[in-house]
Parts: sequence; structure tokens; C-alpha cells
Amino acid sequence: AFDTERSGVIIAGLEVPHLHVHVFPARNLSDFGFANVDQNPSAESLDEAQAKIKDALAQLR
Repeated sequence: AFDTERSGVIIAGLEVPHLHVHVFPARNLSDFGFANVDQNPSAESLDEAQAKIKDALAQLR
């Protein structure tokens, strides 16, 4: 969905009984963290990412 050779996965959940699964393009170890992440993404960019992921998952069927 995001044209990358590698993907990273972080499963996080600490303070309340739930968790988040973060899947992201990973080019190197420095990508495994939240320092380089857009802390305030626009609704449009989130919608675009969602559409890419949905399309990629649909192709797996």
C-alpha cells in the first residue's frame, strides 16, 4: 500500500486495557519509534492512508 520493501509493527498499550497496532514503512531501525511521526495528521491524509490500506487488503482476497 505504501511502496516499501520493509514494514514495521509496534503493538502498544499501557495505561488502560486496550492496545494499538502500528504498521508503518520501515527503511531502517530509526523508523521504529514515534519521533519522526506527524503528531497532528490532517483528516485528509488519514483518509488517504485508510483508502490505500483498504485497497491493498482487498487485493489479498
